[in-house]
Order: sequence, then structure tokens, then C-alpha cells
Amino acid sequence: MRESDHAIENSWLISAVPAASKVDALAALSILPKASLEQRHTFSVVVDGERLEIPYRIYNPEADDAQVRTLSPRQQVVVRCLYTRHNDGFVRERNLAQVISESELWVVPYVVQLVGEYVIEILLTIERGLRELNTPRSDQRERYGQFVVENPAYFELIGKRVTSYWNCYYRFQFPRQTDYPGSALVAMLRSAGDDYKTGHQAL
Repeated sequence: MRESDHAIENSWLISAVPAASKVDALAALSILPKASLEQRHTFSVVVDGERLEIPYRIYNPEADDAQVRTLSPRQQVVVRCLYTRHNDGFVRERNLAQVISESELWVVPYVVQLVGEYVIEILLTIERGLRELNTPRSDQRERYGQFVVENPAYFELIGKRVTSYWNCYYRFQFPRQTDYPGSALVAMLRSAGDDYKTGHQAL
């Protein structure tokens, strides 16, 4: 299959990145192998006023790493973000580690969505990657706070999922829910949102 055919096959993913990054997205989609399973369910979020449709899961085998490295840095971020939605948790974790430090606002929902999932190793990767989330006036706190404020219903759903996974799988490991990494991340995100809202109301 030619690269142009790959881009067409994966074109439903174009709405998972902002319109301003469409050219980069098309280049990224051109190297994604054909999906092994055709499921195209998405969740909707707002990023800086623009609505994105991000896949719940993708079933495309991982692209060859050497081929990924031929892309521009931004195009590589698109590929890595999409693979954080992969059906294999190891693939999600590996690609998350490569994008969590990115400063582009549209990367944020890919990280936040993983907070509401059940793989604790991924939650620990997020904790390590969001070291500045609790730092007042840090760029990281600002970005995540803005996203929380723009997506209140979505964020509340993430919080409910975290509580559910703690109750089902981690209650004995973390008798106090506040000690569960997912709950700690939700609390930090909520605090960042409160700070963002307060700061921008004062302007």
C-alpha cells in the first residue's frame, strides 16, 4: 500500500488534531499501517476553543520507528499521540512517555484520557511527567488548567472513571482513595483548573 493510500485509510483520524496541524497530521497518517480492526469510536473535547474528535482506541500496528524518525518533530508528536490510544497498554505507555513533556495544548487531552484508564504503570508515568502540575504559575499547570476549564463534563467523567477503577482494582492496594495515583492526579488537575479559572476571571 502506498503512503497516500495509508493517509486515505486513516483519514478519519484527522479530526484528532487541530486544523492548524492538518498538514502534519496527513504526513503522520501516511505512515500508519492499516488497522487490524475497524472500530472508529471517538470522544469529543475542546482545545483552545476548537473541538477535536479523539479515538478511544486505534488498532493500527506500530509504525516502523526508523520511518517515524523521518518525519518532522511535530509530525512525530502526532504519531506518538495517536499511539497513546492504541489497544495495547505497553504501546500506550511507551508513546505517552515520548509526548508528555510536549508543550502544545492539543497534547493535553491525550494525557488526561489516560488518567481515566486502569493501567497503574501509565498513571505512574503521568505522575513523573507532570512534575510541574502543582507548581503555581508553571506553563504545565496553565495548560492543564485551561483544558479542565474548557471541558468540565469530560473532566468529571474522568474523575468518575478513576473512582470506579480504584474501587474495582486498587482498593486493597490503596485503602485511602487519595493515595491512589489516579485520584491524586485528578485532584491536581482540579486544582489547576480552579487556579486557571480564578486567574482569568481576574483579568
